[in-house]
Amino acid sequence: MKVCTIGCGGHSSDVHGPAQQKAASQRGIHLAACCDLNESLAEKYRARFGFERSYTDIQTMIDRESPDVICLIVPTHVTCDLAVDIIRQGIPLFLEKPPGLGTAELDRMRAAADAGKVPNQVAFNRRYMPVVARTHDILETHLPPEAVQQINYEMTRFDRRDADFSTTAIHAIDAVRFLARSPYQEVQISYREMPWMGGGVAAFTLDGTCESGTQVRINIQPIAGKTSEGACIHAAEHTLRLSLLGADGRQFQGYLEHWQKDRLAERFQVTGDLIDRNGTYGEFSAFLDAVSEGRAPAPGLDDCHQQMTLMEALRRRLPRVDFAETLRLSLKPELVISRQP
Repeated sequence: MKVCTIGCGGHSSDVHGPAQQKAASQRGIHLAACCDLNESLAEKYRARFGFERSYTDIQTMIDRESPDVICLIVPTHVTCDLAVDIIRQGIPLFLEKPPGLGTAELDRMRAAADAGKVPNQVAFNRRYMPVVARTHDILETHLPPEAVQQINYEMTRFDRRDADFSTTAIHAIDAVRFLARSPYQEVQISYREMPWMGGGVAAFTLDGTCESGTQVRINIQPIAGKTSEGACIHAAEHTLRLSLLGADGRQFQGYLEHWQKDRLAERFQVTGDLIDRNGTYGEFSAFLDAVSEGRAPAPGLDDCHQQMTLMEALRRRLPRVDFAETLRLSLKPELVISRQP
């Protein structure tokens, strides 16, 4: 399988390049070429991760290399236009989250993918972190979605003064939906603005209910005293506590305790390389498997509408998203989410 990648900046080099390199070593894929507007970055990426050639023009690379799949790891504001162009050429696409700046861009990409039946996967890596995957397996074994009473998820970061933290917060939104195994039904959102920390800096709390009846709470604190991420899940006679980050707050690790009837039923500790612990190799490998076997990769663009709707709501500081009302009235989410309860 011939792989090309677009975007050779810091995030791609830190996260996706190592996963691509490992896939070439363990799976025998062909790292054909990488592309970036910055010729120096493209060449450094090529040399570091083992790609054969580097380019500064996307279409030239596609025409010369005829890739079987493309990885798109670029700034969010250019993702949609590039993705649509690639998809319309029928090339299976692995793209960095979030898939666009909002639901309108997501819908453009979905329409292109659906029209050409082009496989695609969004890089929501939490789903492929071993600690999250193991938690999901335990839930599937012991508890149907409607039996889960509550999911509490917390994402804290240190000194993240992003004007728009919603593009990071979407990771938590997707992780909760994945663990709930049920779509969101309604979500209330509260905000704590901190203008003295910078324009747009704010903490968010999302309180909601899934269609299964599960109550969810997501706390997002971008400027806390410690970087951490984790969740606690409660059901009758079951509690699962999981930590996604290591003690230093920088290295994705993974630790899980499953308690049943007040006894520790399982303790799960993740080891191995960083790209295994943080799910980036797992998600890329799953994408390659799906394309090779003719299956739909997951999560695809079609599975991201709720996550993007909530991301957009955070950016617009909307107080409520009612997916049930959206479904009943067959309205676009932006016509409903601004309504007060």
